[in-house]
Amino acid sequence: RRYLDLRGATARVRANREMALLSHMLNRAREWGMTEKPNPCQGVRKHREQSRNRYVSDEEYLAVWRAGDQLVRDVMGLALLMGQRPQDLFGLRCADVTAEFVHVEIRKTQRRIRIENTGKLRAMVDELLARKRQPSQGALIVNQRGFDATAAMFKKRFELARDKAGVTFQLRDLRAKNATDTDDLATAQKRLAHTSRSTTERYIRARKGDRVAPLESDME
Repeated sequence: RRYLDLRGATARVRANREMALLSHMLNRAREWGMTEKPNPCQGVRKHREQSRNRYVSDEEYLAVWRAGDQLVRDVMGLALLMGQRPQDLFGLRCADVTAEFVHVEIRKTQRRIRIENTGKLRAMVDELLARKRQPSQGALIVNQRGFDATAAMFKKRFELARDKAGVTFQLRDLRAKNATDTDDLATAQKRLAHTSRSTTERYIRARKGDRVAPLESDME
């Protein structure tokens, strides 16, 4: 509890994640017979987390996109078109791309989805592949010189672009924009790999709010 409180003073969500990791490690140690001691994390109440409800407007997106370099623009474009988490975007390999699909392995759930390789996405993927120094090998996302790009490289450049544009949002917020801007709920659910329709509905509602009709009154 003391660690959770101390760490949570500056990073509540991170403290929860670290506690969860520690608990998992201790449970595995018990399973493997490395210890018989009880898990001290059990019963410790975690910090309350507030769900993220940031919606990125088209104007905000374009402001940062225009302020960014080629790597920033590429990653933002893929995030918007594909609706995937940052770690899954940077996990994309050239081998995941076929003429028909871009195959994505979702690390959080260990599921796989196929996103149709058409339209703007195809044009962007083809440009990335053409820019690579080693065609058909390594990561799909590359820098201006054609070398594999990393999340750390992108983060610094993305921060500079946001500061220049005077806009603050995170890359993961573009996943929410993808879902919210998709007209068909079933398509959004499949693209985000949500197991239930209600999860996608909550995801969208948290950013756009509940949709309600006005009162039809005869009193004017």
